[in-house]
Amino acid sequence: MTQEESHIEKKLFRFNRGSFQDSMKTVIEFKDKSDLLSRISVYNPIIETEESLECIPYFGVDNRNGWNTYLIKLGGFVVGMTNCKI
Repeated sequence: MTQEESHIEKKLFRFNRGSFQDSMKTVIEFKDKSDLLSRISVYNPIIETEESLECIPYFGVDNRNGWNTYLIKLGGFVVGMTNCKI
């Protein structure tokens, strides 16, 4: 665990939506990569594996919510963002 990761109280994910406000309405807490995949898969009819879940550093800290933002791609498509590396 990195120093950055040790300061995160909750691992949060939000789905990609048309606006920031709509995206923030979808925030969910997750424990690890496997847990996040199972939560995302509820909304995705295609069965994916942990290997198809990618975490990509985005632009750093988003001042709107204080997240050090990472893009989450599933099967090559951006499905949302997290406040931590998974």
